[in-house]
Amino acid sequence: MYFRTSMKIVMVAFALLLAVTFRITLPWILRLDGIIYLQNYTATAIEFYLAITSLIGIIIILFLVSFLLLDLTSDWIALWYIPLSMWAMYWTYCTFLGDLRKLRLKADMEDLAEKWVKYINTNDTYWTELELKLHCCGFDGPRWYMHYLRRIPQSCYKPHLITEGCQSVLHGTFDSIHTIAFMLYITAIFLEYFILVFYVGFLFKERFSTVLQKKQMKFLGKLKI
Repeated sequence: MYFRTSMKIVMVAFALLLAVTFRITLPWILRLDGIIYLQNYTATAIEFYLAITSLIGIIIILFLVSFLLLDLTSDWIALWYIPLSMWAMYWTYCTFLGDLRKLRLKADMEDLAEKWVKYINTNDTYWTELELKLHCCGFDGPRWYMHYLRRIPQSCYKPHLITEGCQSVLHGTFDSIHTIAFMLYITAIFLEYFILVFYVGFLFKERFSTVLQKKQMKFLGKLKI
């Protein structure tokens, strides 16, 4: 029962990883594809995602391999897994925490304001391309166009008037990507913690069973005498 429950938890984690990958993470990151001034942010998000998902996959595979080794070797090999699991948790925490903070960049939002000012002053076509890509209008809605240009360009209609500004769209996208990355980060640490608890519980169970068997043998030996 102990092993079956553990295997079910690992398989559920793997299934959730695949679901998050193809249904949530990739669509959100690809939404930023093609936006020139967000190339660094997009590269950082993809790099973090590939690293953390690869780590989760490796954790699951190593757990399955170590699970198999318990049947092929001595049960006490699990004793070596405990310090390894503790070190893996510490390494994951330190390595990915700094990368996670990079996904909350404020510089990109400041650069967006500069792009807007440049568009108002020089009629730069980049802002129009950004609106078509993100399906947004103005810096913070159509009222910004009315305030600066006294008109709303055709890029704000698709086919009806778009009321959400590009700042809000990007802010929501950044928050969503950061939330997904944070959940993957917590998932990796949780899996490593689960494996640590699993092997501690396994050794405790094996030790307790051995002690109990010895006591039963002593008790039976006294009865025979």
